Amino acid sequence: MISLLVPTRNRPTNVQRLYQSLVDTTTNIADIELCFYIDEDDSVSLPVITRIAEKINTQCVQGPPAPSVRVPTWITQNSLQKQAKGPIFMFAADDIVFRTPGWDVKVKEQFDRFEDKIVLVYGPDGFQTGVVPVCTHGFVHQHWIDITGCLLPSYFDNSHGDTWLTDVAERVGRRIYLTDVYFEHLHPAAGKAMWDSTYTTKQESPGGEANIYQRSSNERQGVADRLKQYIALFK
Repeated sequence: MISLLVPTRNRPTNVQRLYQSLVDTTTNIADIELCFYIDEDDSVSLPVITRIAEKINTQCVQGPPAPSVRVPTWITQNSLQKQAKGPIFMFAADDIVFRTPGWDVKVKEQFDRFEDKIVLVYGPDGFQTGVVPVCTHGFVHQHWIDITGCLLPSYFDNSHGDTWLTDVAERVGRRIYLTDVYFEHLHPAAGKAMWDSTYTTKQESPGGEANIYQRSSNERQGVADRLKQYIALFK
């Protein structure tokens, strides 16, 4: 099973759009699990999630009412991962849309290539660019989490967790970028959505988490080394 981990807040339209894109593109929808994290006071999201749960494997983790400061992404994603069935997990979001028919088969094929299952799989999102695009939304296996101890590190409240994973996978030599699988990120910074309160409360203070990331190179190498040691057991 592939579990999609989706924190959301007051975005019922996004939740419905995400679900419909899965219906339109997934080869085996019965092998997909949608896991939502919502705040207890998010009364608009719960009815939509409840309707979706009648049609697809769905879990909903409810946190405390939204505080003035946004709940860190690492908390929501790690909470969802612990509840999800897996063993493949996608750190997803409510503002992505699955565009490629058969994406689930293509993703599973990559994990099947490696007995150890240590790999980070992702595709273009229509937003990130560069020789090594950051994996804003990607897939890892339970084995990765068993070795590293978590899906996302607790260094970062709102950003750079994805950059962390991308860099660790690159150091291990297991970063797989599927150019033929498109998970579109409909983010306002890409001109594809309007800024709302959920986006604005996620904005990073200048230099904060970027500085933490720059200082954590040794920690990332340590994580990569543990993953390499695990991979060596299968050779």
